[in-house]
Amino acid sequence: MNKKNVKSSVIGLILMSFIFLGINSLFGEITRKAPYLIYNGNNTEMQVIWQLSSTETCSIEWGADILYTMGNEQTSEYGDDHQHTYTITGLTPDTKYYYRITADQEIHTGSFSSAPDTSATAIKFFAYGDTRTYPADHNNVAAGMVDTYTGDEEFQTFILVVGDLINNGDSEVDWDEQLYDPQYLNIKEMFATLPYQSCMGNHEGSGNLFIKYLPYPFVADRYWSFDYGPAHFVVVDQYVSYAPDSPQLIWIENDLAATTKMWKFICLHEPGWSADGGHENNTSVQNYIQPLCEQYGVSVVFAGHNHYYSRAEVNHVTHLTTGGGGAPLRDPDPNYPNIVIAERIHHFCKVEIDSNLLNISAVDINGSIIDSFTVDYYTAYANQINFSHTYLLKGIDTLTIDSRTVNRGGHNIELKAMILSTDSSYQDSVQLVDDGLHDDGAAGDGVYGNSIVAPDVENEFMVDINTLDLNTGLTSVSNATNHFTTRGPVLFEDLEFRSSDTEPNPGDRMRMKPSLKNYSAADTVTDIKSSISSLDTLVYVRTNYQRYGDIAPGEIAISNAYAILDFSEDCPDSTEILFAIEISSNDYKLWADTFSILVVNPSSKVRGAKNVPDKFTLSQNYPNPFNPNTTISFILERTEHTTIQIFNITGQIVENLVDQELDAGSHQIMFNADKLVSGIYFCKIQSGSYADIKKMILMK
Repeated sequence: MNKKNVKSSVIGLILMSFIFLGINSLFGEITRKAPYLIYNGNNTEMQVIWQLSSTETCSIEWGADILYTMGNEQTSEYGDDHQHTYTITGLTPDTKYYYRITADQEIHTGSFSSAPDTSATAIKFFAYGDTRTYPADHNNVAAGMVDTYTGDEEFQTFILVVGDLINNGDSEVDWDEQLYDPQYLNIKEMFATLPYQSCMGNHEGSGNLFIKYLPYPFVADRYWSFDYGPAHFVVVDQYVSYAPDSPQLIWIENDLAATTKMWKFICLHEPGWSADGGHENNTSVQNYIQPLCEQYGVSVVFAGHNHYYSRAEVNHVTHLTTGGGGAPLRDPDPNYPNIVIAERIHHFCKVEIDSNLLNISAVDINGSIIDSFTVDYYTAYANQINFSHTYLLKGIDTLTIDSRTVNRGGHNIELKAMILSTDSSYQDSVQLVDDGLHDDGAAGDGVYGNSIVAPDVENEFMVDINTLDLNTGLTSVSNATNHFTTRGPVLFEDLEFRSSDTEPNPGDRMRMKPSLKNYSAADTVTDIKSSISSLDTLVYVRTNYQRYGDIAPGEIAISNAYAILDFSEDCPDSTEILFAIEISSNDYKLWADTFSILVVNPSSKVRGAKNVPDKFTLSQNYPNPFNPNTTISFILERTEHTTIQIFNITGQIVENLVDQELDAGSHQIMFNADKLVSGIYFCKIQSGSYADIKKMILMK
């Protein structure tokens, strides 16, 4: 970065020497928070903020040297807590400026570099977070950043911060003593010279003081984005919804789709892939943020929350946990999925972009490099890897693999899917092609695919996609974020209720534990977890995360915790509420199932065992297992419009058998599954307000 510094006078040089000696303020009792900087995304502006202990006359001066000849203004308090702010405008991009603030007799000085021109192709910046609790440790980390930009002025840009700035975000004392205490000179110097660009962490509490002291130009809540040279930064607020169809997730996608910047980054607090150490991987980041990263070419997701450094690689998206800014350190587990490196250490990250190359280094407080890696923007690779199934019958079912490719350089490439069991006892491969003839969409559309028969062993498998760039000879490897398995299946078995009342009434809260069965012939499935979601808005699932440990073949295990369900008072009598249950092994979602609970009005008539009307039944299909024909029998209590649908294990409708009005009485229909692959399916009947589901097993 080429800084345009104006020559100063002899007096200016003398004064500057005092700054480099660290005498940059005459600090007394008036200033409560010394000046700090915020960059609002406009490369001709910089916002300076400070806070006093009482109402005093204040002024700010600025210039291209320490004579401060370019402007001066008297400032006024805003809010009700003696805060001051001034946004310096009319700046020339990529230029160093100096400023001086006078509050009564107290003087504070600082400097900053304006953001580069929008056409810039090179920048440097810092990233870190989780500075809370121990400001002395934070001060040591800050010293490393001060030393870095003192030795290399191109690093005097900004800091990307991943949250948890203080221990109690709703405590003014914590803000004063942990982040803005003037005795910590390195932090104070860093704040006076580097804009502080932070997302909100969980320790920021309600966020009221976060907004008070860091008034970024939020789009809504506490999320926003900004450009800096060749890079675009999306700052996510994880403490409002970013689930599908939420305003924030819609905005994130639109924002990423709209930017034309080469490099894209996301800043958030709770990581999608990290190394444990107190906080599990955030599945919302995995399920909602990661697909957008893959679709729109986000290079790095910066996060914290766990107090250490770790790097995970997921489909060419790097997930950095840089939570070593001063909070009490935790022990990472380097064996967590997709982890490349994990270190228990205080640190910060140096990020350098030079045209198509991105280099990131993690540096400890002694200046030693913990980790360093480089990303080439033009490297071709596979992403958005899809499997047709996550559970397959060994040696019988067919697995289809397809993947989109990122090929910004338009190079000639070859793709191969490498299939490896998690215990390394089995491996195979299949060439992926883009000819429109191998389950790969249309020829030349950038989607590569092919099919392979499931391995003839019970095991769990992962798939790597190797991309060979024929122009450069380089190979890149993409890891699928989901595995597939021939173990099991592991499916829902039954419910254990906390009380004897197994029939919820409208308005009730119920506590129940689901049990699962391992249908595997030989293999134990390990580290089983499940999550429950309601398929009806009449029920809210308050807690939905269960653990089961390992389940031996043929065994049934019950969860370690109750799921809490709140049933709406608006539930009609005899409403069958459907639930989906996703089941994972070793944190990979491999199986899905459904179950239902009937809501009963206590004033209605007494019913039978499962509270199903006496003349309404859906019998188990016969035969079961079947190949390929089976008979589905059911009884209707009265003439109703009736639908019967067949679902696969992922919840997709594969057959609509009935969709018409049927008379009361007994019925039978034949189902032919000749076009379906072996596996678990579900038959769902809906007739008026009555519904039921049966599980079917197709074995070819």
